[in-house]
Amino acid sequence: MTSPRTSSGIPTPSTPVSVAHALIAAAAMAPRFLAESRLGLARALWSRAGERGRARALARQARENAAGDGKLVAEIDAWLAKVD
Repeated sequence: MTSPRTSSGIPTPSTPVSVAHALIAAAAMAPRFLAESRLGLARALWSRAGERGRARALARQARENAAGDGKLVAEIDAWLAKVD
């Protein structure tokens, strides 16, 4: 499997997080793990201007997955408030 790369051939910074997220989502892990994975990927993608919409969408999905975990919901809300 070839890793996504920038035009200069450098692996994209979010590649390991993207792969981890895909594995967690495919394994039907507990919602908390999926929420943490989505939030981590959102944070990683935020540094890439072209991925900010995707980052916000992932954070919102993470919030849905985190329902019932007040501490994690608060962490996601704080991140969303900072980036919106």
